[in-house]
Amino acid sequence: MRKIIQEIEGTARSYFQQFGFAEEEITALTAQGKRDLETNLNTLASMLTRSGRTMAEEDSILHALKGLMLQLGDTARAETINEVRERLDEEKGFETIATALLEEVPA
Repeated sequence: MRKIIQEIEGTARSYFQQFGFAEEEITALTAQGKRDLETNLNTLASMLTRSGRTMAEEDSILHALKGLMLQLGDTARAETINEVRERLDEEKGFETIATALLEEVPA
């Protein structure tokens, strides 16, 4: 999970620089984005271990992550998440994207 957070933090910094944000604003925005990302990824990780989750819950966390990725300038991951959201009714769709996003979560 640390790897993806570091990658997105770097992407976000570049993204905010393109819009002319001051360095102190970039630092604050990336710090908040990092906290939000950690919170959402931890929620995603706990959902993977829980049986009986609903498709609405899966869609909700993926929607939150997609929005966060877009806000932080990671459009490629946002598009991938959105593609999975469109196929949540397919078996293992949620597990596939969740596992990919969480590939470095220790067991």
